[in-house]
Amino acid sequence: MQNDTENSDFHWRDDRMSRRQEAELVLRYILRRLDTHEERKLARSFVLNLDAPWGSGKSFFLKCLKKDMESEGYLVAYVNSWENDHGEDAMLPILSAIKNLFESVVPVEQRKHSHAAIRTGGKLAVLAAKGIVNQFAKKWIGEEFVDSAVDIASVATETTSKAIDLLADSAVKEIEIRTQLVEDFHTQLSEVIQRLGKNDPKKTQLFIFIDELDRCRPTYAVETLERVKHILTANGTAFIIATDTSQLKCSVNQIYGQNFDSETYLKRFFDRQYELKKPTQIDLVKERISAWGFTPKFSLPNSLGNCEEFIAKLVIGFNLTARDTIQSISLLEDFAVTWQENTQIELAFLAPLAIIYQTRRPLFEALATRKADVENRTLLASSLDWEIVPQRQSENGGTVPSKKFYTIFDLFYKYSGKTLQEIYKTSQQELSDTENWIIGRLTLDLGGIPIRDFGFKFTLLHTYFERVRDLGSFK
Repeated sequence: MQNDTENSDFHWRDDRMSRRQEAELVLRYILRRLDTHEERKLARSFVLNLDAPWGSGKSFFLKCLKKDMESEGYLVAYVNSWENDHGEDAMLPILSAIKNLFESVVPVEQRKHSHAAIRTGGKLAVLAAKGIVNQFAKKWIGEEFVDSAVDIASVATETTSKAIDLLADSAVKEIEIRTQLVEDFHTQLSEVIQRLGKNDPKKTQLFIFIDELDRCRPTYAVETLERVKHILTANGTAFIIATDTSQLKCSVNQIYGQNFDSETYLKRFFDRQYELKKPTQIDLVKERISAWGFTPKFSLPNSLGNCEEFIAKLVIGFNLTARDTIQSISLLEDFAVTWQENTQIELAFLAPLAIIYQTRRPLFEALATRKADVENRTLLASSLDWEIVPQRQSENGGTVPSKKFYTIFDLFYKYSGKTLQEIYKTSQQELSDTENWIIGRLTLDLGGIPIRDFGFKFTLLHTYFERVRDLGSFK
């Protein structure tokens, strides 16, 4: 029997945003584009920008697509730009990924061709940075691929002490060397790919995935695009560069000024752009919560469903953006991770509180200080999406029980300052399941108070405000 790790579909097991179908579409599209280029006698190369906002699963998409393609026999190199943003030339991590890939697929007796391509790429990287990355180049691609680059790099630097009339000759010499190196690199890289493809047509193309570029330093991000466009894109190569393009535009504007046309500038680097489909809020909630592992820490009345359902309804009710959704869920996760008490966490109270903290901070602070209760409860009620259209009802599996969320806070303010004796005066039959649940949890908190004590008593729920505020400092 085939186990999960041997199952070719195993890496898609956490696909809750239907990304697999998109991955198949993207691959078919790129392959057809490459074939079209070849039919038109153009270089078989292509650069695709995979665009999606933060938290949309770009890295998951790329890594799963990489495994799909590798299982089918394609050549795929993966680079996480964010992890490699250390200050050295942006070309070196990409060269390193290509080198490692070639060493895993090129027979030992044929590696002189791949070594030649990497060595030429190393010269280009050192020359581009005027020799200052020589030590980093040795780390990334090996000392044997760098030493011969030093003399070439010095051509552009040794003349700085010479007469001014020699500088022009030096600049011309540098351009000539760079042009020849780029031509040699393209020829050598294409030759390696063609040799690999003689016995397997799927290996006639090298795919290079570049991830997390929008998170890098602006200069490093732009430098990466420059290297891909002017040096690395050769016949037989295809790039997929994943970015939050809106953030990448900001990086470009930080370098060239706020009035610079960053959108037009970025289009120079990409042949096409593909926007990942935006996940529904419910898909996003399920994707984030599925990895928790500490759901048993939470207590929730049956009338509100399970954790995923409840939070999904809250997300819709508060009309959250994807970023707000992720940040609110991250705050709930931090709360659970740091929770040391023996009792469970009251999710029905905490989840709305976390969302209010993330999206309506003044309201949160007013609720925390118990200031002007009636006004605050009105603000809370008005902040929820009370009117649910029929389309949303069917799409998301039901209406949003906003009034129950409001009731949670209403009951908290009504009963949390009362003693056990006063709470028991309330007729339990007149309350809803959720209301009874809230009073029951408060009763547990107040259980140690003597009946004769009519003083004010803070409950464990009161501590949620300060805990949320403290944990909100973690971003």
